[in-house]
Amino acid sequence: MRKLAAVLAADIVGYSRLMGADEEQTLAALRQFRAEVFGPTVAGQTGKIIKSMGDGWLVLFESAVDAVGCALMLQDRLAGHGVIKLRIGVHIGDIAQEDEDIFGDAVNVAARLQEIAEQGGVTISDAIYGSLDGTLVPSFNDGGVRELKNIDRAIQTWHRALDGPGTPSNHKRRSACSAGMGFPSLKIEPVTTSDTRSDVRELAESLTSDLETYLNSAEWLLSKTNLEGTSQDYSLRAVLRARQDRLRLEARLSGAGGESLWTEKLDGDLADSFDWQDTVGEAIASNVLGRIRDAERQKLAASPIPDRSAAECLLSGLLDWNIADPQAVTHSLRLLQAAIQREPDNVMALTLAVSHLFSASACGYTDAIEEFLPLADEWLQRALSHPSLDVAEELCLACVKFRGTVDAAELRAAINRALRQSPFSAHVLAWAGWGWLWLGEPQQALDCFQKFGRLGRLSHYSEAVSGGFALACVQAGRDKAAIDHIENSLKTTRVHPTMSRALAAAYAHLGRSDEATAAIEQLLSLIPGETISAIRKRAKYAESPATRRYFEGLRMAGLPE
Repeated sequence: MRKLAAVLAADIVGYSRLMGADEEQTLAALRQFRAEVFGPTVAGQTGKIIKSMGDGWLVLFESAVDAVGCALMLQDRLAGHGVIKLRIGVHIGDIAQEDEDIFGDAVNVAARLQEIAEQGGVTISDAIYGSLDGTLVPSFNDGGVRELKNIDRAIQTWHRALDGPGTPSNHKRRSACSAGMGFPSLKIEPVTTSDTRSDVRELAESLTSDLETYLNSAEWLLSKTNLEGTSQDYSLRAVLRARQDRLRLEARLSGAGGESLWTEKLDGDLADSFDWQDTVGEAIASNVLGRIRDAERQKLAASPIPDRSAAECLLSGLLDWNIADPQAVTHSLRLLQAAIQREPDNVMALTLAVSHLFSASACGYTDAIEEFLPLADEWLQRALSHPSLDVAEELCLACVKFRGTVDAAELRAAINRALRQSPFSAHVLAWAGWGWLWLGEPQQALDCFQKFGRLGRLSHYSEAVSGGFALACVQAGRDKAAIDHIENSLKTTRVHPTMSRALAAAYAHLGRSDEATAAIEQLLSLIPGETISAIRKRAKYAESPATRRYFEGLRMAGLPE
């Protein structure tokens, strides 16, 4: 039987040389890579390993986006690895599957693309490139038309754009030691199972990937499956057991001394494993974050703010941030200000203070941020001049600068540069989505926000992104989708001004005037005296049909000019 599929071909660079030099070390590194990186990453992107050849793999995907996402994640997670280096090729086309093997055009082309890829790089065909969304397109440069061995036609190729050998990082984040942040660290052990069935083992690998993804979106927690160093503040271990079609996942969070802080058993059915996986993965991650957050807050509460270090003030500011609560905004900014007073060059504290101040201003929380406004320009300039900004910080500051310059070309370039380097960073996706909103390009914004929804739902940006998604829907003319999204979001979060604005505009465009009026009344209760001109002044929007549609909706809803 033949079908259309995306194929990823991966090969270990210099495998024979590595085996000859130190077979034991190479095999140990390969086993660790397979258990902690390759298997969970493939499973997390819904791939299926068809063939393992010792020094390479063939992986099958139903989606070109998933195949490319997997390829980029693998290379990002391998950046700087001392032993394992990969070359990866990806193509989409017809395949035939027989027993445990696959054949066909997609396999042959993917294998040849892998051969011409750079060490640490990814090469894809034009057919794959044409299927990518706006979050992945910036990652590739035109590789030209190539003649490939034993392929009877020339192939237009695209190469992963590297800023330097091994530079890209999926989670480009400073380590606690190098930044002196003092954030708590969590070691995520790969989910284990003694079941030999492939679907159960793949489920365990998928759960490992999900847990790492969810927990990595918490800005205040350093969490990885391969956390460097020998000591961690917390560790998470989970065991998947199966008896026929019944599943049980036993999860345990431990402290640094091995003491149990939380345990949970979650039961499911193998026939519903996809839905069950989504539910239990997020549930475990939410519980783990809640327990660690409570423990860290308890530690911090032992000392008053004047006695806290810069790192402790920074952590407190992150833990206490909530865009839906003006009082929490004020408290968080005071903590970040205290961190900056103690360490004037603390780049993370500076960038967070600038971004939080900017976000609160865009919402309209004038009273909550008034005492910090005189410091805004100083914080911004010190952050911009810092020599070690990471990708997300650079993009955040570019968005803040846009408010003053309204330079659309500069912001567009900054967004593409950030997505090129870190297309799976929840922080980058959040700021890129809002950047596209301000530029009046809603489909690009939706691409970023939808991807954030899969990667960053436990991030402190999640509420702001939820409002941004609704606003992008309004800009794109998808008013019903905006309303449905907000109604669903309000089951778990408080309403904030961005949601009220999006609701009002969406209802107005649908002719639901009573509901539009109610949304405006709700907005005015949150931001008394709100007007269209005040919104335009606080958050600059480039002129475009999409932004004009948004403001026209607010006018029709009855918001004063």
